[in-house]
Amino acid sequence: MSFISLDIAAALTGVSKRTLWRRIAAGTLTASRGGGAAAELTRVSLAEIAPWAAFDLSAEDLECVRAADEGDVDAQCDFGLLLLANQQAAEALNWFEKASRHFHADAMHWLGRCLIAGRGAAADREAGIGWLRRAAARGRHPTVGHMVAWLDAHPEATLTGEELEAVFDRIEREIMLESVQG
Repeated sequence: MSFISLDIAAALTGVSKRTLWRRIAAGTLTASRGGGAAAELTRVSLAEIAPWAAFDLSAEDLECVRAADEGDVDAQCDFGLLLLANQQAAEALNWFEKASRHFHADAMHWLGRCLIAGRGAAADREAGIGWLRRAAARGRHPTVGHMVAWLDAHPEATLTGEELEAVFDRIEREIMLESVQG
């Protein structure tokens, strides 16, 4: 049986850790102590949490959840994307931040875009652009360099976060189409 931290269980279900503790105390949720360095952490059954999730989870999603919880940085970014796709922007932002602390270029990219657009937190254009620049500096993202180049070519642009997101979406579409077409 796979167990996950209360943090990721709360992100999946949209309920507080306090509510999860009440369910553990009531016996409706199985808990376990983490092993190794995480021995002090209470963990809950992923199989029992999955039906309470705020959105449907595929087997692949469940594997992503487990891997993100175990510290896999790629999975943390993917979990953030899963949350973002399911209208859980504030939680997504937390997972992008976790992966960004490990210099994950895609997580930095999405953290920047969320901050610019005000998804999951108050809009902060400068902080968002800063994260895009950090992602571009990593040199491992297929589109963020083009986004930063657009920003540098249009320093006078006073677009709203939503308008800037539309520009970034257009850039992303163009780059992806170019890569598919040859």
